Amino acid sequence: MESTEEMITIPKAEMDRLRELEEKYTIIKPKYDKLMHNHAERVNAYNKANPEKVRARVEKYINKDRDAYNARRRELRRLKKEAAAAAANPPADGLTGMAVNPPIKTPAPK
Repeated sequence: MESTEEMITIPKAEMDRLRELEEKYTIIKPKYDKLMHNHAERVNAYNKANPEKVRARVEKYINKDRDAYNARRRELRRLKKEAAAAAANPPADGLTGMAVNPPIKTPAPK
C-alpha cells in the first residue's frame, strides 16, 4: 500500500504538548449540549447573582412606553368623567338618545 500523505517526524515531547493543548481546547460535546439546553437555568442563576442588573432591566421596560401608557389612562379617565356628567345631566328636552326629528321617508321607485 502506498500512502499519498506526506509524513514528517517530530519529537515525542512536542507531540505530547500538542495532545495536551488539543485536550485543553477541545469542546466537550455533552457540556456544550447542556449549555444550550438549560438556558432558563443559566438566566435564573445570572439574575440571582446580579439583582441590581435585573432591577435596571425591569425599570427600562417599565419606563419604555410610560408616556403613551399615561396618556391612554388620562384619556380613559376623561371619557369616564364625561360619560358620568352626561348621565347626571340629561338633555333639557327629556329625550335621551332619541332623534328629535323622525327620519324622512323617501317614496319607493316606480
